[in-house]
Amino acid sequence: MDNLRAIVEEIGLLNDSAESSRWQVAQKIADAFAEFEPYERGLTAGLCQRLRKSSDTVYGMRNAENLRDRLGVGTALSVSHFVTLHELVTRYELSDDDCRDWISRAIDDSLSVRDLRSEVALEHEQDLRAHWLRKVSRMAKLMDRILQDTESAGVPDELREIAKVAHSCVSDFADKVEGWH
Repeated sequence: MDNLRAIVEEIGLLNDSAESSRWQVAQKIADAFAEFEPYERGLTAGLCQRLRKSSDTVYGMRNAENLRDRLGVGTALSVSHFVTLHELVTRYELSDDDCRDWISRAIDDSLSVRDLRSEVALEHEQDLRAHWLRKVSRMAKLMDRILQDTESAGVPDELREIAKVAHSCVSDFADKVEGWH
């Protein structure tokens, strides 16, 4: 068991450093674009060649870092999340506060990049009923996780029993909503 934990921790640290490095690269790209004109000295072409990335990827990393910096948030989400969020800011005219809300939601709900894109799109669709149904589904999934985590979080028995009642109510509600539509 200890060997398994050590392996999981080692992989986790490697993953953490890899994402941290990606944010460092994004920051350096943004700094370079702030310092030089993109075409004057071949910055974009040079970065594309050296990093073996497309210009879209290089610009995406720059935009991700600029957005992250402008919002004043940390690097809890991946560079890819911020690349996507930057695209969504343009498409849906999201405010900085909207972005911060989406970042919190992506962290809280462990949203993948694709899920983040879908959630933002759903939020800005005209079909309010479908959006409401999606929220109910999310709430039921979150309540499932809350109940599952009570034991590992060391929740006292009294609170665990209340969580079970809340879970039952939310599950019943979600089931009725599912049968309604």
